[in-house]
Amino acid sequence: MQTSLEATPQLLGSVAVSALNLTKTYGRGSGAVRALNGISINIRRGELTMLSGPAGGGKTTLVHCLAGLDKGTAGRVFIGGQEISQLKGRALFRATSGRVSLVATQSRLLPDWSALQNILLPLDLTDGRTDHDQLRAVVDALELGHLLAKPARELTSVQQQRIAIARAAIIAPEVIFVDTVCGAIDGASSRDLPIALRAVCRELGQTVVMATRLPSAYADRVLTLEHGLLIADQG
Repeated sequence: MQTSLEATPQLLGSVAVSALNLTKTYGRGSGAVRALNGISINIRRGELTMLSGPAGGGKTTLVHCLAGLDKGTAGRVFIGGQEISQLKGRALFRATSGRVSLVATQSRLLPDWSALQNILLPLDLTDGRTDHDQLRAVVDALELGHLLAKPARELTSVQQQRIAIARAAIIAPEVIFVDTVCGAIDGASSRDLPIALRAVCRELGQTVVMATRLPSAYADRVLTLEHGLLIADQG
C-alpha cells in the first residue's frame, strides 16, 4: 500500500496528483473538526481512483484540496509534480488552468446548445482552438458521435452526463475530478458513470479521481477514508 511520498513527487513521473501529510481543519478550539488527518497519497496516471468510505470521512474535502478548490490547513499538494499548496489567486489559477477538470453531479450543459458545442465550451473560453484529434478520440471513447448535433435538452440523463465528461476531457487535463457525494444522480446515470470514466482512462490515458459513497468494480484503485484518515488502499 502506497501512502507515503517520502520519495518526493518530483521523482514520480507516473503520478498525476499527490498529497503529503495533508490536514484540513474546520473551526477552532473545542468546536474544531478535522476533516483530513495527515493524508499522504500518490494518484497514478491513467487510472480511475475512487475515494470511498462513510459520510463525513473526508472524501469531498480531499477532492477539493487536490483540485485546488480548497486549501489544506497543513501539508502539501502537487499536480504533475508542481506544488499548488502555497499558491493563491491568479497564481493558483494559472497552475491549475488546463490541468484540472471537474465533472459536476448535475451536468450543467447549456440546454439549447448542441452536444458538440457543449463539449467544446472549455476551448471557447480559452484560446478557441480545437485539437481535432483529441476531439475525435474523446467522442469515440465515450461513443458520442451520433449525438453531436442534438441540443443538450433532447438528451437523456446518461447522454448528458457523458457529454459533461467529454467536456472535462477535451482539454486533456492532468486530472479529472468527479464528486458524486455532493448531489444526487439517477440510477441510470449512477450505473453508467464509472463505465464512462473507465473509458476515459483506458482509451484516452487520462486520470480520474472520483469521490463516491459506493465504489465500483470498474475502479482501478479504491482509497477508503474514515474520520479523515486513509484506512485502506486497494488496487
